[in-house]
Amino acid sequence: MCDSIRLYLRNGRWTEPAPRFCPNGHRLGAGRSLVSVMPCLRIGGHHRTHTCLACSTTIYCPPIHTDCEH
Repeated sequence: MCDSIRLYLRNGRWTEPAPRFCPNGHRLGAGRSLVSVMPCLRIGGHHRTHTCLACSTTIYCPPIHTDCEH
């Protein structure tokens, strides 16, 4: 799904790769998904969210754990 550990340099800025498909097989990308962030106290940062516009499934990068605090 998502690999938030692997970063790469794009146009002079570090970024993380986005998932290409939702768990239901729909292609994600421009015009096909909404990207946002959700603060998390456990990881001391945030989860990036990718919501599929075809089925409303949301992918969290890094994945949410039972001890996450939102």
